[in-house]
Amino acid sequence: MSTLRQIFCPAGCACLLCNEERADLTHEICPDCAALLHPCVNPAPPPEVDGLAAAFLYETHAARAVKALKFRDEPVFAEFLAHHMSIPPDWQIDAMVPVPLHPWRELWRGYNQSQLLAAHIAKKTEIPLIPQLLRRVRNTAPQSSLRGKARRNNLKRAFAADPATVGQNILLIDDVCTTGTTLSACAQALKKAGAARVYALTATATER
Repeated sequence: MSTLRQIFCPAGCACLLCNEERADLTHEICPDCAALLHPCVNPAPPPEVDGLAAAFLYETHAARAVKALKFRDEPVFAEFLAHHMSIPPDWQIDAMVPVPLHPWRELWRGYNQSQLLAAHIAKKTEIPLIPQLLRRVRNTAPQSSLRGKARRNNLKRAFAADPATVGQNILLIDDVCTTGTTLSACAQALKKAGAARVYALTATATER
């Protein structure tokens, strides 16, 4: 762990979100910050996705947690977020796959935040995690820098899926769903390769 918070304050002594030293932490979050995390209930799935579930609304503290995981080299947030990510009981899942980064971007970041989340979820559910089922074959501009049609065009032919998905129900794992464009592009590639159904589970989602 490389952050100053992790060096000078070992896990368990300070809240991940407010950095206040507390004795009443649950999953390294204090009760005051936990109260500011709003559950995401029944988010609407984007096109090509057969079902979407998310732990929290992408706002304030939850957004801060995602950005710390994604941009500030704080993978400790993956375990906290994954703990709150639950697969609906009526989903029949054969395998899960994280939304992939392009190899160059993953090398620059040092890890794929979606794969960290997926690893924790696979551990608690025992659903096979098979990252190689989906690849990002084109290095695209960050979706957060684009709007509208440019978002959709940015991801055209950006993903390719393995034929091993034929007839299987696949669970996509990602950190956030905003417009749903990335999840749609991933689901489209998986279904083109033969997946029967594609569901998505994210740490956060916006209200759409």
